[in-house]
Amino acid sequence: MKKILTGIVIVAVILLVTFLLAGFLGPHGFTMSRSIVIKAPKAVVFKNISDYNNWMKWSPWADLDSNCKYEYYGTQGQIGAGFKWKGNDKAGQGDMNTTAMNENDSLISKLTFIKPYPAEAVAGFKLEDADGGTKLTWSFSQSYTFSQRPMMLFMNMEKMLGPDYEKGLAKMKEVSEKQASSQPAYEVKEIIWAAHTYLADRAVVAMKDLGKVFMEKMPKAFTNIIQKNKLAMEGAPTGLYFTWDTAKGETDMAVAMVVKNAIKVYGYTTVILDRSRALMVDYYGPYDNMKGAHDAIHQYAASKGLKLKSPAIEEYVGDPGVEKDPNKVLTKVYYLIQD
Repeated sequence: MKKILTGIVIVAVILLVTFLLAGFLGPHGFTMSRSIVIKAPKAVVFKNISDYNNWMKWSPWADLDSNCKYEYYGTQGQIGAGFKWKGNDKAGQGDMNTTAMNENDSLISKLTFIKPYPAEAVAGFKLEDADGGTKLTWSFSQSYTFSQRPMMLFMNMEKMLGPDYEKGLAKMKEVSEKQASSQPAYEVKEIIWAAHTYLADRAVVAMKDLGKVFMEKMPKAFTNIIQKNKLAMEGAPTGLYFTWDTAKGETDMAVAMVVKNAIKVYGYTTVILDRSRALMVDYYGPYDNMKGAHDAIHQYAASKGLKLKSPAIEEYVGDPGVEKDPNKVLTKVYYLIQD
């Protein structure tokens, strides 16, 4: 019996020493990435990444469990947005949420796996201009605890995850290129912008409240500036966007009226935009779909090596109260070129 116990102790010691050595010598973490070039604008690709509702269109794991349950939370497309999933043994259970992003450039998400085994990781996306389209790089990184390192000596994570990433990127390319081909092509024009003087109600507002802000402030601006001072309209009602911070979900903007000469009106500031070269797009459609027009101007500027300056300018030429078809409502979008 004594020999048996001694043997058990020796085996236990050997296993413990082996485990400790494996813990010290095993990998401390794992990082990999895969890339693909997609013939679609950055904005199209980025939306498919940042809005988790769109992941089912291209995720390599979407077909692991047709009964998998998803719960989306936060404001999709912004920091803090995420989703939770709970499925079968293949799909597992976990949570993913956006921790950092730079619109149309990069996004970082935290992954928390609950089943089949607890773990944490970081997924990253990087978008770059390439061959008239977008080069998308999808990365994965994970740190291993001391107790995880022995097991990871016998696992080839690159072989396990690499094919899934390649499958997902191929699907992303298919989905994004199809979306891009169905989007309207915007004609970007280089023009000379005449000097404009505005009286503006300027404030930092939440992007989600923009519709409400315009509904409230535009009629007041027309009444307080134009009607009360018996002025002629020198141009269309205008929105000026000095910043657009997707990380905070807010914009420094102004509801403005064009005037011939600056006058003092309580609650309104004067904004003067000097004569300048500019880029312009005629956009027809609902206000909440105008992002494509802005993206077209930014892409044109990047292709020509032009630098743009704030504010971005939207002239609301069409009146949705008169024109009942929203696709016929005209908004002129301008960006002044920095000399």
